[in-house]
Amino acid sequence: MGQKRGRVPAHIQPKTFHHPQADEPRIAIFEKVEDPREVSCNTRYSVTTILFIVFTTVLCGATNWEEMHYLAAGEDFRKWLSCYVDISEGIPSKWTLERVISLIPTAKLQPLLLQFRDHAKKIGTIALDGKTLRGSRGWNTDHPLHLLHAWSVEDGVCLGQVAVDRKSNEITAFPDLIDQLEIKGSVITADAIHTQKTSVKSIIEKKADYALPVKENQSSLLENIKLLFKEADEVQFRGIDAAHNETLEKKGSR
Repeated sequence: MGQKRGRVPAHIQPKTFHHPQADEPRIAIFEKVEDPREVSCNTRYSVTTILFIVFTTVLCGATNWEEMHYLAAGEDFRKWLSCYVDISEGIPSKWTLERVISLIPTAKLQPLLLQFRDHAKKIGTIALDGKTLRGSRGWNTDHPLHLLHAWSVEDGVCLGQVAVDRKSNEITAFPDLIDQLEIKGSVITADAIHTQKTSVKSIIEKKADYALPVKENQSSLLENIKLLFKEADEVQFRGIDAAHNETLEKKGSR
């Protein structure tokens, strides 16, 4: 009697992969993703390896499958990858990267982002900044795509991002991005445009701290701060809990 259709023969066992840093938190997150491919002894690359290559090369600036493969295949990058994941079969081709990623349902990838955001609990400083994507004009609109993203200063990792509606601005997008992140205990920094009550409220509600600059966009607040420091300086800060920090910026060898 023939094998029932859709059932993998018992003698075929999935290939075992050995990742040098299997206990590393991010590798462990990738390991939870189920392989969408049929079980085969001829499988050369694990889903963990493919996901790790895609994520790290994108963070390094790759914008398409060919660039991902080219970057990962570089001698230094390949050596670095081998310290974390199993690349005993070499670097997957651009077609393999695209095919495997396309097989993974978006709903399966979403929990990855949530778990990566949980990593933000260990992050000290998160910088929120807006960027307009070069070359994005004409995708679905005559206006270029503008994103507000959260960047881990210590880890150099993008923790999340939201698109800014052209009819709106970064101020209204700020609370939406904060709501996506787990920022308890972290310090949020941003441009002066986000020195707003709504922005600060969204940060405080997530039990985080903030360091926001005050400029002319908040003229009343700026004048009050100047007055506070003027009065404190007149009494040489006696009776005032304060600390002093000075930063010097130099250019060249001067």
